[in-house]
Amino acid sequence: MKDSIAETILKASRTSLLSYYLTSRGQNIKQNWQVVKTTLKYHYKIEDYKIWEYYIDLLRFFKKDLSTEMLACPENLNEAHDRLVTKKRKVQRKKHLLEIRSEMREAQQIYAKQKKPFFGLCFSKENLSISVIETVKDFMDQGDALHNCIFTNV
Repeated sequence: MKDSIAETILKASRTSLLSYYLTSRGQNIKQNWQVVKTTLKYHYKIEDYKIWEYYIDLLRFFKKDLSTEMLACPENLNEAHDRLVTKKRKVQRKKHLLEIRSEMREAQQIYAKQKKPFFGLCFSKENLSISVIETVKDFMDQGDALHNCIFTNV
């Protein structure tokens, strides 16, 4: 046999894994080969190969040691996968918030420089009051409160 990966999988009697390897376009068995060998070594049966590969990608994202049985062969794959997805979303959300704060600081400096002469200006009549929004954060808060895209146009 020319394909050593297919040969190893066949010798391990993992026909469903072999089928997945040979027929699935999006599979990453070659990239994950060292981890696959760990699962073969510990006789771990992967129930859902795509979820398992996503799980391995998540472990890589968190720079985990993929050679350990504990990580490569989770008792409950779906639970382990979901836990890492939640953790990654938190990391991404935190990173996104830091980026937004940085953008807001930059936008505030530009906005304040351009609109400073108008700060404090207010027009009122009866129960209607119109004033200049003084901070970029206020734009964001108003947009959220009114379900409006005002903040995206600052």
